Amino acid sequence: MASPLFSLVSRRFPKNLAPISFASSSRLAPSTNPSGNCDLQPLDLSPEAPDLREVVDLVAGGGVSESGAKMTEAWVRHKPGMASVKDMPVLQDGPPPGGFAPVRYARRIPTKGPSAIAIFLTTFGAFAWGMYQVGQGNKVRRALKEEKIAARTALVPVLQAEEDERFVKEWTKSLMWEEIIMKDVPGWKVGQSVYNSGKWMPPATGELRRED
Repeated sequence: MASPLFSLVSRRFPKNLAPISFASSSRLAPSTNPSGNCDLQPLDLSPEAPDLREVVDLVAGGGVSESGAKMTEAWVRHKPGMASVKDMPVLQDGPPPGGFAPVRYARRIPTKGPSAIAIFLTTFGAFAWGMYQVGQGNKVRRALKEEKIAARTALVPVLQAEEDERFVKEWTKSLMWEEIIMKDVPGWKVGQSVYNSGKWMPPATGELRRED
């Protein structure tokens, strides 16, 4: 049956360490070899060595003494330990020898596609070609308009002659009907203008409309 001291120490040691067995005639301390196994070695109980109670208190989470802390470091890491964090060497981060390499912080945009001058010349050429086509279209439209005006100019005399012929015919018929209707009115003159301006005025709209 294991003693209370064995149970306390076995719960606090790392899992890769074998349990400690305490015999009545000798006291053993664990030490790990390179293969990872735990060997039992006699515990040094000389006056210069730390007392076993200090080691047990350290493992059990009790009060830690300077000698117990150093002995625990020697057991676990196989090298002397430190009594305080003040014993740690001071390390300050600094640049490597010769300084750091230069850092490129400027934005570097890769050159892809045509250059700015190529884009400008292409745009200007397209604009110039478009304006040239607009000018050519204006010439065509202007020529068509002139042709239409010339055709109408040639047809106007013929159309006007036909209209004059129709007007004379309708005016004669109107005078005949005026004479028949106003024959009983004394002093009425057939064909006399109703305006006193002394200028000839065309008949009112609809008076000489076409009968067909």
